[in-house]
Amino acid sequence: MMKCIKIAAVLLGIALPATAWAQTALKPLGNGVYNFVAHGYTSMIVVGAKGALVVDPAWSGRAKEIKKAVAAVTRNPITHVVLTHEHYDHVGGTEIFDGAEIVCHVTCQDIFDLDVLGVAPKKVTKSFNEEMTIDLGARTVELKHLGAGDGVATTVVYVPSAQVVATTDLYVPLALTDGNYLDDKNYLGTRKILNEVAKWPLKHAISGHAESTDPSALRDNAAFLNDLYAEVKSRLDKAIAKGGAPAAFGLLLSGKLSAEVKLPKYASWKGYDAHLAKHVWRMGMSIIHGG
Repeated sequence: MMKCIKIAAVLLGIALPATAWAQTALKPLGNGVYNFVAHGYTSMIVVGAKGALVVDPAWSGRAKEIKKAVAAVTRNPITHVVLTHEHYDHVGGTEIFDGAEIVCHVTCQDIFDLDVLGVAPKKVTKSFNEEMTIDLGARTVELKHLGAGDGVATTVVYVPSAQVVATTDLYVPLALTDGNYLDDKNYLGTRKILNEVAKWPLKHAISGHAESTDPSALRDNAAFLNDLYAEVKSRLDKAIAKGGAPAAFGLLLSGKLSAEVKLPKYASWKGYDAHLAKHVWRMGMSIIHGG
């Protein structure tokens, strides 16, 4: 419920009451990389010799706070705003950064053109397909599209010199994402992305809705998706062996699969009891429906 309120507030430009999450914090992670924490959202900031880069400002009021925070650590202009995917609660506020390149995966513009709320950027000024490198002067930022994850434009932002990665809406530390926010998630794609990134040398892993940057959370969530995939697929395989694809769909649609799959290893995670069934459903749909 609280996330619904937050998203509605973001889209309508309403200020939320002060909470611990609402307190603005700029946390240095080393080598010119920072984690900006405010209002339940986190954003990577990278400062180079020629300019600064901001990831996912989210909305105009928060973008103004980011701009002020960047000005406190560098006189260089904000030259790039990178959007990790197309969802509207992360892409607003780009108009605050005058003259900055608005960077998003090539699929973003088509989604932004459908925006009837007026929160998405009017124009993506730089797009890419599989990967892109941004030179900020003595520091580079790598953008990688490893496939669809949360939405279709899922972008991983990596600073090799600092060994810091930023992703958004792919995982929450020691928690299951609220099942209400899984409908646009390709769980096979999310699993693929997290398994790939988990292999990288990481000192910090920024997640779009978490204060902690401990990379163990990313690896733990990759393990969770691997275990979830194995349990769900084994049951779907048995159904297919007996009755083909219709039997697999029947198992999923009946609710029996969601009721039967248990992953006690993760029972201590926040949201396990309330949301595991929806995660089983989402993985099942990704396997047998392709999305």
